[in-house]
Amino acid sequence: MPQHEPWQHVQVRVAAERSDPFDERARVGSERHHGVEIAVHCDRGGDRGACAMPFAALPWSHMVHEMMVGLTVTDDAVYQQYRDAMAPLLAAHGGGFRYDFKIAEVLKSASDHPINRVFAIFFASKERKDAFFTNADYLAIKARFFAPAVAGTTVIAAYDR
Repeated sequence: MPQHEPWQHVQVRVAAERSDPFDERARVGSERHHGVEIAVHCDRGGDRGACAMPFAALPWSHMVHEMMVGLTVTDDAVYQQYRDAMAPLLAAHGGGFRYDFKIAEVLKSASDHPINRVFAIFFASKERKDAFFTNADYLAIKARFFAPAVAGTTVIAAYDR
């Protein structure tokens, strides 16, 4: 199957008999896309030989690259300005936040700084993550807002999910 970016709409064609001719959305087969098996259906009255069903390939429906990060935020207002400024650029690079926590108490840490913020940030791929963090616009936003608002950063984990 051709490779697609995870936010693109993809059309899958499957040649198969309907499993139940009376089922309005009878399953007719499946395809693998980005490592995820996709059930393909036909609307009632569709051709028996082949059906096509467009689907939105959402970032959380396939493998994405994700990082868990712990920070020492020293200025919440400036850090929020950083988040607001970088959000459109993050989205343009196929990224976003899955979780975001303000931490009141840390029971155990291997970091050399206290952690008061933890988040999960994801990207469509590791390559998209690398492109984001080396982007000149991002680096300018980071220098202006992140650097004065954050005293420490720990990447707790990086993984594909």
